[in-house]
Amino acid sequence: MPAHVILNPKAGKGQASDVFREIQSRLRDAFGEVIPHSTEYPGHARLLAQEIPAATDTCMISIGGDGTHGEVVDGLLTRSDSHEPPLAFGPLPAGTGSDFCRYVYGGKGLQACVDSIVSKLTQSIDVGRAFYRDHDGKESSHHFVNIAGAGIGGLVDFLVNHSTKALGGKTSFLIGTVRGLLQYRPATGTVFVDGIPIYEGAVLNVLACNGQFAGGGMHFAPTASLTDGYLDFIVIPMLPKWRLGLEMRRLYDGSYLDNPSILHQKGKTASFKPFSPVPKAYLDLDGECPGTGPVTFSAVPSALTLLGGVPQPTLYPN
Repeated sequence: MPAHVILNPKAGKGQASDVFREIQSRLRDAFGEVIPHSTEYPGHARLLAQEIPAATDTCMISIGGDGTHGEVVDGLLTRSDSHEPPLAFGPLPAGTGSDFCRYVYGGKGLQACVDSIVSKLTQSIDVGRAFYRDHDGKESSHHFVNIAGAGIGGLVDFLVNHSTKALGGKTSFLIGTVRGLLQYRPATGTVFVDGIPIYEGAVLNVLACNGQFAGGGMHFAPTASLTDGYLDFIVIPMLPKWRLGLEMRRLYDGSYLDNPSILHQKGKTASFKPFSPVPKAYLDLDGECPGTGPVTFSAVPSALTLLGGVPQPTLYPN
């Protein structure tokens, strides 16, 4: 089984290249031929995953942060040969957050993630797809594998991705979230789940969760599953900022959902339709901000073959 490896050399301040050098021999022992591809600009991982020649016995390994993994997954699911089953996909952590691969592989360090991938065990998992407007105002779509949102999340992504990450993922996202709360002007609109309006007003965030964790360990969706065919949709209204500040610590154990003002519902699709284009509803797709709302999130059941299976830990794997 030849393995194509897509790595983002800028992820984790160059960590991805070091990770590849560290594990290259193990991958070669397991898969035989190992073919590396380095990304050169944002969006390049998606194009590489679309264009790499593939056969049924080929797998795709992604080394980077959640944004890199999301790009690779979107590329795999939008290939010109999409009538064929997508290649088996294995993510490895080398980014600021790396919440997705730590979650699916139990988070016991890089070598444990590699152990799962080289086992060659596979499991079908769901993904999500977002339909939105890009920053030029054009209609666009993109798959996501972990968590997407509309509201403050895209602003936090921008702030984190344009600041130093030397303090690590958890601290970088915590600081970015605090800065985002101070700067964010809430978008106002209507949220629909499976066509039924469930909320109208100002929002802090509208989340569509396939995985459970994002932002360096924030437990946004404790009941989300990668294999149930649904997304967990969460609406966080624009509460007073002092109240949001008090709630932040509860993001890390999922208990913030006990707040009766926060709506949580499983479904197949959800839409957020702002009343006006300003203030903007910034998008967050696997830690990247590709555009703004209006947006529709849809579950795509059993769309992806994951290398290594899904242990689904109930606590965040440090």
